[in-house]
Amino acid sequence: MIRALTAAALIISATPAGAENIFVGDWSRPVALGGPATWRYLHTMGPGAVTIEPDPTSSTGRVARFVVRPGDKVGGWSGERAEVSHMQDASGRPAAVNAASGREFYGLSVKVPANWQPPERNARNQVWGLFFQLHGPDDLHASPSVGLDAGADFHLTLHGGALINNRRGGIEYPRHYRFTDGSLNRGRWVQFLMEIKWSADDDGWVLVWRRDQGARDFVKVAEVRDVATLQYGTDQPIKDHYWKAGFYRSEGRLLTHELWLGPVVRGTDRNEVAKAAFGRP
Repeated sequence: MIRALTAAALIISATPAGAENIFVGDWSRPVALGGPATWRYLHTMGPGAVTIEPDPTSSTGRVARFVVRPGDKVGGWSGERAEVSHMQDASGRPAAVNAASGREFYGLSVKVPANWQPPERNARNQVWGLFFQLHGPDDLHASPSVGLDAGADFHLTLHGGALINNRRGGIEYPRHYRFTDGSLNRGRWVQFLMEIKWSADDDGWVLVWRRDQGARDFVKVAEVRDVATLQYGTDQPIKDHYWKAGFYRSEGRLLTHELWLGPVVRGTDRNEVAKAAFGRP
């Protein structure tokens, strides 16, 4: 990562509730402790699937390494995964996303290895490789409402709006949005900064910027407007959504995947999010 976390960012992560940053997942504490300002759950098949390592570019930062092997199915769910799930705020309460969340910013860094290969297609000819996903209400049985995908390239997926419960024939496939620069930059860090307007109607938006390791400035790579970013079932209220980070892929028989994530930060101010996630705006 260009800079994982500075001392200033550590101060931000310790700021009481009500500060600009809603969540700073800097990997400095147990991954799934269930306590304040941590991820609540760890969804893996066993030891070694998620490890916390020193950031080689920083004396203070930590990064998380996720490994997914063939057969790493958790709880009978679809696909294979090694993920953390459910952000919690500084008071230990769920930091859900819903219709009241308004406009937010997100920052995270990702690195795939030099020998990266895209995930395999499953038996239904589907392929995906999500490293950051906003999961909608579980009873919808739907694809993530918002996702960042690593396959042959980096790209955005959206699946918002009114959905019929998939057990009764609902919409199953998300829409894919290619970045103007979706290159994987294998073996080096890529920083992503997102601005999202949360809405279950067609007045939401997602803007994505990227900055490659060694670069000075962010470059906008996607701007999707007039789109739903939250999902709900027919004749149902808009319920809480929750974030997951790590790697979630289509089932495969041959490949083992690994990738690294830097701090995952969520907040209401772009500069504060960037400082906590990357060490600088």
